Amino acid sequence: MSSDEQTWVKVLLLIFQRNMSGDSFTGLGYHIQLQKRSIALELDAPESEVYAAIKELKDRNLIKEPPAGNRKVGYQVTKEGLDLATRIEQRKKEADLNKSVVLLTVALVVVGIVQFVVTGLVGHDAPVMETNLSMGTGIVFLVVILVVSLDYL
Repeated sequence: MSSDEQTWVKVLLLIFQRNMSGDSFTGLGYHIQLQKRSIALELDAPESEVYAAIKELKDRNLIKEPPAGNRKVGYQVTKEGLDLATRIEQRKKEADLNKSVVLLTVALVVVGIVQFVVTGLVGHDAPVMETNLSMGTGIVFLVVILVVSLDYL
């Protein structure tokens, strides 16, 4: 998870992932305070932030506590929480795919420039001015791609 995500998003995704894997903080005796501490430790976040995030998630009806006396389950994601967590996960996957596309594009441009330089140096048929102009255009194109792609990297 990226460091710029809000704590409540990290907590929601952790509970969501635990619910999906069938592991709801097992081994903690399912005591709510221990669950909160476990979440804080796993996310490497201050307990106070995790407590506030859990309160916010409960207030927004994104998670719920287990019924009193039920020690078999921990925090559970509600239907609304499931929908939101699924959308967040999907956006992360899309962002990762976008990064891959950007990196592949940059790699292809670099390979094209290198190929052109090698071809230009080997085949002396091309005029120097034309070779330099093409190389310069390729480098400008690469810089433009890099600047535009900074949002994705």
